[in-house]
Amino acid sequence: AERMKIVDELAACKRANGITALQPARWDAVLVDRLAVARRLAVDEAFTKAVFDAIHQESVRRQWTPEDAG
Repeated sequence: AERMKIVDELAACKRANGITALQPARWDAVLVDRLAVARRLAVDEAFTKAVFDAIHQESVRRQWTPEDAG
């Protein structure tokens, strides 16, 4: 719930600045970093990716507006 509250705040900032919900380059960088952390901590990368993909999908869904469709 706390994470989604931050997502909602982020969505408002993005809308105010004309930024779309989905930022592929940023997402790729975040995922690469988190997978590297997972490897260092001996956490299964597939599991880590699945968790972060689920969080990301919900984040984008909550941020999405019709304007994002282009």
